[in-house]
Amino acid sequence: MVKEVLHRDEQTKIVSTLLQSSCLPVSLFLYGLPSTGKKAVVSHFLHNFNGIEHATVSCGAAYTLRNIWESLLNQIAGFQPTQATRFASFLRCDSFCDFLEFLPQALDKRCRTTTARICLVFEDAEKLRDIDETILSSLLRLQEFTKLNICVILISCIPFEKFRSGTGFREPFQIHFPQYKKEEIMDIMVLDKPEDTTEEFYRKYVRLLLSVFWTVCRDLSELRYMAQMNFQKYCRPITEGQAEVSDQLKLWKNAEPIFRKSLSAIYSRELSNILKDDDEDETNQKLKAVVDLPFFTKYLLIAAFLASYNPSKYDKRLFVKHHGKQRKTKSFTAQKERYNSQLLGPKPFPLDRLLAIFYAIVEEKVAPSANIFSQVSSLVTLRLVSRIGHSMLENPKYRCAVNLDFIRKISRTVGFEIIPYLYDRGIST
Repeated sequence: MVKEVLHRDEQTKIVSTLLQSSCLPVSLFLYGLPSTGKKAVVSHFLHNFNGIEHATVSCGAAYTLRNIWESLLNQIAGFQPTQATRFASFLRCDSFCDFLEFLPQALDKRCRTTTARICLVFEDAEKLRDIDETILSSLLRLQEFTKLNICVILISCIPFEKFRSGTGFREPFQIHFPQYKKEEIMDIMVLDKPEDTTEEFYRKYVRLLLSVFWTVCRDLSELRYMAQMNFQKYCRPITEGQAEVSDQLKLWKNAEPIFRKSLSAIYSRELSNILKDDDEDETNQKLKAVVDLPFFTKYLLIAAFLASYNPSKYDKRLFVKHHGKQRKTKSFTAQKERYNSQLLGPKPFPLDRLLAIFYAIVEEKVAPSANIFSQVSSLVTLRLVSRIGHSMLENPKYRCAVNLDFIRKISRTVGFEIIPYLYDRGIST
């Protein structure tokens, strides 16, 4: 691991300042889009600072709370389940109360006193809501319950506002990780260069790749994967003796069709053979193709569903916080319209309404750009959204082509609760 996490100086300084103090903070909440360095900053500090005991658990890989508690206790106690122990954990821990009781025992196992500093790291913390909606409020008061010098670190892709399910929450210290800039991503990707390749040559390759991918994909993990997967193909003219290292034009002509094919694969995931099973129904095929779409593209699909199934006259009430007083009367016609909104099917909507809903529900501040418009076209290409009419002179209209169960699964991947925004379920009169 490098000495520092590149281009995360401010976040690293905040984390190190808080965790190097003699009295640890009650909790930290690190949030930002995927692949923005959240886990790297925490891991870098905890593995290079010897004064803190720590344990890390991925909530996305845990099926139950018992898996989480026992994994944390095993790490704190330094216990490794083996075949000799029939892969049993250090202690059976079925509940949060058991975890509070067994935590001091795990510290004693490592000859640590109750004054030791401890950090518990919960990666993919948004998954906790699917396991148990009430556990988060207890975790945020763990220091109070145990009387230990312990800090809970939550790492998530969604803001903390999405976690609140009622009163009694103890606010964590929040640290935001913004998306990397283009030059910053380039510096990080250059670290992946092969040993037999010069930094100058690989940087030119990365710059060329970003010139193709940047407008539609800014996920660092995705870009690093694409760079590593296509590098040998990019260098093929050199290995076959058809071009020199300095012949950038010939290398570009060879790589351009490869990059274009990989670009389309970001959406359809054909490279990973997602749609291997020909017997799967069309709905499952669509879901597999869309599950790894870019972050904002998923929100555009959610906005398209809301625009198709919500009457436009209720947009202000559903998507604007301060919309004035609500009417207390309820007409029979309105009730009938509401109950039948899902049965009547999707309604067409104009592009400007789609974008208005998108900007209202997305948490990040997104500037209108050609990138957003191109992602709408990608949804049409994937047949997740259908375009009505083909005239270039008219304002185009669209219709969402997925059902409620499908969109709820997509909403969970970005931590968005769609039910409160549905006209026939979320609105109260």
